[in-house]
Amino acid sequence: MLFTITSQTGGLDAAQVAVRDLHTGAQKVLLRGGSHGHYVASGHLVYVAAGTLRAIAFDPNRLETHGTALPVLPRLITTLEGAGDFAVATDGTLLYVDAPGSLAANARTLVWVDRTGKEEPVAAPPRAYQHLRLAPDGTRIALASLDQEYDLWIWDLRRASLTRLTLDPGQDIFPVWTPDSQRVIFSSNRGGAPNIWWQAADGTGAAERLTTSTNPQLSTGITPDGTAVLFFEVTPTMGRDLLQVALDGTRRVTPLLQTKFDELNGIVSPDGRWLAYESNSSGSFEIYVRPFPNVGGGQRQVSTAGGRQPLWARSGKEPVLPWWQ
Repeated sequence: MLFTITSQTGGLDAAQVAVRDLHTGAQKVLLRGGSHGHYVASGHLVYVAAGTLRAIAFDPNRLETHGTALPVLPRLITTLEGAGDFAVATDGTLLYVDAPGSLAANARTLVWVDRTGKEEPVAAPPRAYQHLRLAPDGTRIALASLDQEYDLWIWDLRRASLTRLTLDPGQDIFPVWTPDSQRVIFSSNRGGAPNIWWQAADGTGAAERLTTSTNPQLSTGITPDGTAVLFFEVTPTMGRDLLQVALDGTRRVTPLLQTKFDELNGIVSPDGRWLAYESNSSGSFEIYVRPFPNVGGGQRQVSTAGGRQPLWARSGKEPVLPWWQ
């Protein structure tokens, strides 16, 4: 059996592909700096390393690699845990999902959209943008860009300038602003599994870690008073659940919703009274609302034909606005 050993420090560069003999129980590390190993009938071990797919000769009897690894694909979609979106058929055919490549092929533009559907372009240059969040003071947009090391960037609406916020080689995604617009909270795998970090929005100072867990955690919201950050955590037994981490200096993590179903993308209404989130408890992902902070006070389903990534109108008086429904 081939499997991946991940590290709590060093990210995927410290991951290892290992093998275990199911008859004897013996196991050993085959290579370092790789993940998601697959054996193919040609006598090779293919695996993911630094966002590429590589192959190295492998002896299935001695359970050893030999020779030098060679690149198979220059890029492919990989998860934060190091799994690659690929499969190899018994006849050697390789199927894979191509990762974002050239800027021209994956560029996206930013626009304002009013209630009538009218679009007004934002002057930001085309990039592979994801996870846009407008600062509470309305002056800047925090966003992730997939075309350059998965870093976070800030688009200044006043100066019409794009500046890089994070510089670490790890993947920084899912930005969330603090209510005073002074800091950006985000998820990063720079210390191992994706956990919650924050950094000054002007780029000064070093990023500070808010949570420490071996489970992947993705930030989605913050309470209006700025006392707690909402995130969802992925565990082997419970799937995705909603939690919060206190910003009072204790960094205490407490659960919000933990069930046998997936609960994710939680966000609190501007008046602090309601929690919106998505769940697959009905068999498909829909948007729900619960009282906050008393989340045990019952739930109300908002979407009827599927919904993901809810948002609130800033007035706090309107229902959840799903990205799609």
